[in-house]
This record gives sequence, C-alpha cells and structure tokens, in this order.
Amino acid sequence: MKKKRKIVEKLQSSILKELWEQVNKDELVASINQNIETMQIIWNHCDDFKITPLTDGTTETQFGIVACWMDGLVDEKRVQEIILHTNLNQLMSSGTNTELISLQTGMYQAIATYQEASRAIAAGQLVFFMEGNSKGFSISVSNFPSKALETPQNEPTIEEPQVSFVNVLSQNIATIRNFVRSPHLKVEIRTLGSMLENSVALLYLDSVIEKEVVDEVKKRLSSYQLEGVLGFNYVKEILEDHPYSPYPTIDETERPDRVAVGLLQGKFAILVNGSTIVLLAPATFITFINPIEDYYTGYEAVVFFRVMRHLMYWISMLLPSIYISLLSYNQDLLPTPLLLNLQIQHQNLPFSVILEIFIMQIAFEAMREAGTRLPKTVGQSVSIVGTLVIGDAATQAGLVTPAAVIVVAFTGIASFTITSYALAYTNRVLQFAFMLSAFLYGLYGVIIVGLMLVAHLVSLKSFGVPYMSPVAPFHAKVFPYAFYRPSWSSENRYQKDIAGFPRPDLEKLKKTK
Repeated sequence: MKKKRKIVEKLQSSILKELWEQVNKDELVASINQNIETMQIIWNHCDDFKITPLTDGTTETQFGIVACWMDGLVDEKRVQEIILHTNLNQLMSSGTNTELISLQTGMYQAIATYQEASRAIAAGQLVFFMEGNSKGFSISVSNFPSKALETPQNEPTIEEPQVSFVNVLSQNIATIRNFVRSPHLKVEIRTLGSMLENSVALLYLDSVIEKEVVDEVKKRLSSYQLEGVLGFNYVKEILEDHPYSPYPTIDETERPDRVAVGLLQGKFAILVNGSTIVLLAPATFITFINPIEDYYTGYEAVVFFRVMRHLMYWISMLLPSIYISLLSYNQDLLPTPLLLNLQIQHQNLPFSVILEIFIMQIAFEAMREAGTRLPKTVGQSVSIVGTLVIGDAATQAGLVTPAAVIVVAFTGIASFTITSYALAYTNRVLQFAFMLSAFLYGLYGVIIVGLMLVAHLVSLKSFGVPYMSPVAPFHAKVFPYAFYRPSWSSENRYQKDIAGFPRPDLEKLKKTK
C-alpha cells in the first residue's frame, strides 16, 4: 500500500507540475477576475502574496484595477504611495491609459504572460491588472533584505577599497558600475532554474573581451538544467571546462575592484542574486597566485612578494612528502650531523615517520577547519595556537619529534600565503597524495606524482586560455610579468601583467567536459 501511495503521489505531483508550467506560460486575458484566479493558483499557499483592488480612496467603488505584490520584498511606503495617492479618478477617465499611469506611478514595464507577472512579483515589483486589458504592467518597488557594504572578510586588504559585495544583485551591479564608469560595460541578466528561479547577470567590456568567449558563456548558461540556483557554485560547475579537475578554472572574489581589473583584462563576470561571491573567467594558474594587492604596492616590491608566493605554494604542497622521503628512503641526501640528530629523535618514538607526519597534518587540518566554524574573534587563535599547544604536548609525551612539528607548522604557514581559497583547498588535498607516494617510493614517488600533476595542469584550459600560460605554452615576452608588475606608465599595463592572460585560442574554444 505504501508503494502504491508513493506512486500515486508522484503521478499527482508530476501532473500538477505540468499543469502549473502550462498555466504559467499562458498569456493574460482581458478579464481581471480570471487573471486574479490564475495568479492565485500559481501562488497557492503563499500567504505573503498580496492582492489589493484599487478604489477612489473615499468609497468602496472599485476601478477595475488590481495590484499584486509579495510582502517583504517591496518598499511598503512606496506601495502605499502608488496605491493610495495615485489620482485614480484621472486614470479611469483616461481609460486606464498605461502611459498616464506611468506618469503617476513611475516607470512601468509591460507584461503579457502569467510567467512574466510571476517573475516580476518574485523580483519585488508591483504588478497591475486592468479590466478589459489583456496586458498588465509592473513597477519596480523592490526592497530586498540586504546588509550594508562591509570590508572584505575572505580577501582583507590594508590599502585602497575596503568594500565587498552584498547579497542583492542590483546593488552589486551598481557597485561595479561605480568602478567601471563606461558604456562599454555590458550587463545581461537572465533567469536560471526550472522551479527555484534566480537572476544571474553576465558582465563584460565589449571593447576588450573576445566575442566568441561571450557567445560560449551564453551557450553554457542556456544549457542549465537544474531546478534551482541557490549560490554561485551552482553556476560555476556549469561553466567550468574541467569540472572533475581539483584545480579551479574559474576565479572567485568578493571585491569589486578585482572584478573591475578582471573586466579590463578581457574577462567576464558572473553575478548571482543572493550571493556575495562573483565569478571571473577565463582564469590561469597565475591568477590565483597573484592577488589584487599587487596593484596597490610599488611595482619594485611586487617582485619579492610574487616570487615568495610561488615558492611558498610549492613548499606547502611538497615539504611534508620531501621530509618523509629523506628520512625513509633517501637518507644519503641529508648532511650527516642532521641525519644523526633526526635519527636520535626517532629512537624512542612509537610511530614511523609517515604516521607522525600524517597525525600532525590531520590535527592541523582539523584545527584549521574548526577555526573556520568558530566566531572570527577566536577562530584563528584556535587553529594556530591550538596546533602549537597540541604539537608541544605531543613532543613532550614522546609521540612526535620536534622536527615533525616544525615541518607541519611551516607547511601551514606557507599555505596561508595562498590568496585563493579554492586553490588552497586543492593544495591541502594534494599534500596527502604526495605524502602517500613518498611513503611508498621515496623521492621517486614524489617526482612521478609531480610529473602527473604538471601534465594535468598543462592540459587544462579556461575558455580557450591555457591554464599554465605563459609557462606552457611559453611566452617569452609575457613570462617576466609572472613575477613583475608593469608600472602604470607603461602601455597596455593590464594586458602585460600576467594576471591578465593572453588571448584565448578561439579555434579550440569549446567545452571540454
């Protein structure tokens, strides 16, 4: 009986869904009562859906105009001004002329179908239906819940813009326009999701970006098949060329100045309503290493910091595995005094080298993950101080050596120099793959896994742009800018900087998944 009941419920659900989709796409009719009944069916069991007939304000005489809106998504004062203070006598004497209504209430947008009406209501607009008119119209009175502009939480900076995005699409677009004040900045908004519809905006500079890249982005967005869009990652996985690669091929940021720089470099931006993260692509490996702070630092000093970040990235990935290899297989590569000192430390330990490094690395990752879940005021102290306390206690108890604590601590510090969280997470996972290869085959295993990783990196593309450019393929003129930022007095400064990538291969611009 339970199985039959589930089958009946599933059939009823599918039938109702088909009926809803069919009704939702129908065009409006001239009967205001039928329009209202259909909207009530679409918004069934929605107590925050409001319908109000308009009157002359002195009697209960209805003028054949009905206003619909969603409570909580509109500016209540603005709605009252439109409904109560509009000169409806003048409107009715003009035959409900929409042009006159627009003069009285503000700019309007024509509506032809129930789907357009539902989308307008969900977007915080005030929708009007009129007796004898098969067209409705909407007026924007949206007032979505949002927070004020704050300083970036995940991408803090000492100098220059202390602004991050909020969770309202229109406000984020306006923030970007404040940085890029040009008619070349194009904004295309579309709706994604078959059930939970959400607005997604595509931004680009038509004078810089390749037209084929924009066409490819639109094509991929049109292929969206999911029921809803609740965050930026829903769209990111649709757009990525290599969704199964551990390396990110689309950049993420919460800072409008990074978006502005990316647009100048020929990238496009994807904004999702309700999300404070903006997607930027195409992206290269160097994009995730070199942060936006380089533009606010003297170009002479940028050389040191960029070289340091590149070095710290590879140290954070390879240091634990190299330590395991040197103590387990390749001891002849260590100086004799250092080797003797390390061997003495390991004499009375109950664990092997791989186990002590593995235990300490897991403890450090657990502390760091716990720090992200705790309040910000105590999170960092828990992740760093807690690891040091546990490391000291483990050393005093004879479970690990001081050298292992130093290796794990320095690895963690090096990983903090990675500015991209997506790349940092990838690095943290790959550490364990290198540690396992070092335990099995020593330095030979590390080299084999490293070659496999390099082969994978050079095979990646982001919307036609080689992921490891300018290293593979090698660009002699561009390569120096991987470690050096051009001065603002140089020509084509954004395109010269390696944060700005070379032109995409338009012939090979296609989805590779």
